[in-house]
Amino acid sequence: MLSDVFTLGAALIAASLAQLPATGRATFGYRRLEILVALMNGSILIAIAALIAWRAIERFQAPEPVSALPTLIVAALGLAINILLVSLLHEDSDRDLNLRGAFLHVVADAVSFFGVILAAIVVYWFNWFLADAVASLFVACLICLSALPLVWDSLRILMEYAPPNIDVSAVEAVLSTNACVRQVDKLHIWTITSGQVVLCAHLAVESLNAQERDSLLLQLQAQLGQAFGIGESTLQIVALNESDRASYLC
Repeated sequence: MLSDVFTLGAALIAASLAQLPATGRATFGYRRLEILVALMNGSILIAIAALIAWRAIERFQAPEPVSALPTLIVAALGLAINILLVSLLHEDSDRDLNLRGAFLHVVADAVSFFGVILAAIVVYWFNWFLADAVASLFVACLICLSALPLVWDSLRILMEYAPPNIDVSAVEAVLSTNACVRQVDKLHIWTITSGQVVLCAHLAVESLNAQERDSLLLQLQAQLGQAFGIGESTLQIVALNESDRASYLC
């Protein structure tokens, strides 16, 4: 339960700080704090799973007596509290990596309490003390399997990978299909935080006047937003005969 308080507190603080405006040095603001906290929560979950597994292995080697009835009562209370927290966090956990980290912590606790309840019932009725170790090992595996994708998704964002739901070649194809665009260079797509995808690219086009360039830019940005959900795109447009020279400027 203390770990839930810590992770929920960290997630809420990160979400609050992420709303601070950008500054002269932090030009993207503080949204990445949410990803860092998600990575921290995922890493803590893996560490907790490893600790649970280690303790389970120790109990396999030297089974310990379990007070089944008191354990069952405490675990049932803990499970009820965590089910309430799961219901509160579930709605936003799919689209917010920071909240997913907090959500998985609560789910991990709920699963742990459920495992303890099952083990306590087995111990109470069958006096099989190894049930606690078996349940703990199973819970550790579930926690680890749920935490690994969270850690990977956090690392993927920090490494500035293209979002998994966006096909970079499809984006390039959309940009290239415009009649004015002859070449797409230096195409980069990355995620600042959950729901904030950024793109930049160089486009070599036919010779256009200023008004035509502005119209092309607005058209392409609208296409990127509608087709891929890319809300922030920076497109450098150069005349076709200038594209080779422009490629050396960035």
